[in-house]
Amino acid sequence: MEYFSKLQRGCVMAAGLFFFATAQLAQADPIATVLAIDGVAQGPQGAIEVGDRLDDGLVIQTNGNTKMELRFDDGTLMAVGPNSELEISTILMSSSGQANRFAINAATGSFRFLSGDSNRDAYEITTPASTIGIRGTEFDIFVAGDITAVLLYMGALELCLTSSDQCWEFRGSCYLAEADSGRDRVRGLRRAEALGYLSNFIYSQSQFRLTEALQVNINACNKYLSDDDGQPADEVDEVEEEVEEEVEEEEEFEEQEEFEEFEELDAI
Repeated sequence: MEYFSKLQRGCVMAAGLFFFATAQLAQADPIATVLAIDGVAQGPQGAIEVGDRLDDGLVIQTNGNTKMELRFDDGTLMAVGPNSELEISTILMSSSGQANRFAINAATGSFRFLSGDSNRDAYEITTPASTIGIRGTEFDIFVAGDITAVLLYMGALELCLTSSDQCWEFRGSCYLAEADSGRDRVRGLRRAEALGYLSNFIYSQSQFRLTEALQVNINACNKYLSDDDGQPADEVDEVEEEVEEEVEEEEEFEEQEEFEEFEELDAI
């Protein structure tokens, strides 16, 4: 009996060591580095500092006057603005330095995103109202409740509502789109509507709080969003015309769908 008890204790200890070692191996490797912090950013373990390495599953929260910058191991760069929350959901790095999966959740606030070296299909960006598919891109995100707004500087995006199959694809310089789950719609915004979002895209107005790595060309957007002279520049005129054309095409498409549904019902 004494021998059996010792044997049992030995097995229990061995099993405990095995599971401890397994848990240690299962811990996610760090996948991002904090490049800069201006203000206070918090994680589950307390304050986040410059140089910290960040793991999968980490939730970052900033206060009302904070800006922080992150570099992920695949070269993706992000800025997290004031009163914001970002969850690093799942980032699976490969030996090639690319992410097989790059999933983050922008829960609320303002962000800048510059895609890195990973394949475009690896990126999964979600908000409470939408999913964002990227195609090699520089853009800002603003999230508040049911609304997600995206300001594209370069590349291409697909903005989709999570509550339905509605999506809006757009590309080029200075294109603004909105997903609104409360109104069940996703759309590109005309210039007059875009002006109302100006204060929310804090980095589109001034980049002085960003390091050079996170700065993008905002000149076209400054001209587009500014109403000082009442007339945008030629290249901005073209952007606005493209937005209006796509809005009109979407409206025509919706009208055609409604007409076809009416005809089907009438035929019945």
